[in-house]
Amino acid sequence: MNASKKLGVRLKPARRIPAGYPALLGEIKARIRSAQYEALRAVNKELVKLYWGIGRSIRKRRSFGAHGDAIVKRLAADLQNEFPGIAGFSWRNLFYMAEFYAAYRNLPKLQPLVAIIGWSHNLVILQRCGDPLAREFYIRMTNKFGWTKDVLALKINSQTYDALRESNKPIGVATYQIVKRLPKELAAQLPDPKQIEALMLDLGRERKTSQI
Repeated sequence: MNASKKLGVRLKPARRIPAGYPALLGEIKARIRSAQYEALRAVNKELVKLYWGIGRSIRKRRSFGAHGDAIVKRLAADLQNEFPGIAGFSWRNLFYMAEFYAAYRNLPKLQPLVAIIGWSHNLVILQRCGDPLAREFYIRMTNKFGWTKDVLALKINSQTYDALRESNKPIGVATYQIVKRLPKELAAQLPDPKQIEALMLDLGRERKTSQI
């Protein structure tokens, strides 16, 4: 006699999971993940907007002159004291915010794009790319393919944009040459040649227009 019979406990028969349950679970999981992703995007957009505004405020205070560095460091200390649980207000990051604003303030087309990727990604592009079209290329590729900061840095270091723009060979051949430069674990993250070709054609038309 088993333990349940000894104790006089009647076990309920196991219920069968309906055939449509896995689909229901999958649908709800997808909704939750989508909501989390959208929430993160919204937070990132507001963060970049905040940093843009701070950078603009700092850049406008050029009257500080030779005392500029000391003022920014004092500002960082006061902000950290006022908001002790919030990261991002180091004096170095405040300088980056000012540099960020200065780099894009006269480029209205790129201003909405910088909000679609993370702040750390923006810093990588800001510090390693001087060409606005190259910046746009890496911003769009990062957003589309979800590149991490390290992957983005490797793409830039491998001169992905320059190799594609300057190559006279078919886009597939140029892409293959770039893949050979990348570590194996990163090569698979290079976009499809057709997707690259479409973006490069758009950027090429913009470059010709800007030179007229």
